[in-house]
Amino acid sequence: MSLQEIVDAVQERGSRLVEIGVTDMIPAFPPSGLGLYKRLAPLRSVIDRSLLRTPAIKYAHHMSLVFQR
Repeated sequence: MSLQEIVDAVQERGSRLVEIGVTDMIPAFPPSGLGLYKRLAPLRSVIDRSLLRTPAIKYAHHMSLVFQR
């Protein structure tokens, strides 16, 4: 299902889209090396926020949709 199909389906039920947000360019939980990953958290956060301000944002892997009735 595409983003537009989701928005249309919810709006057909009487709600309107208020906000779309995306987060997490870098996965929060790696498959291995969690200790090192946690120690690099401050750097990961800076890199993640920076990437969200570039065209690479289309690869963010969490999306939030806020609707209001």
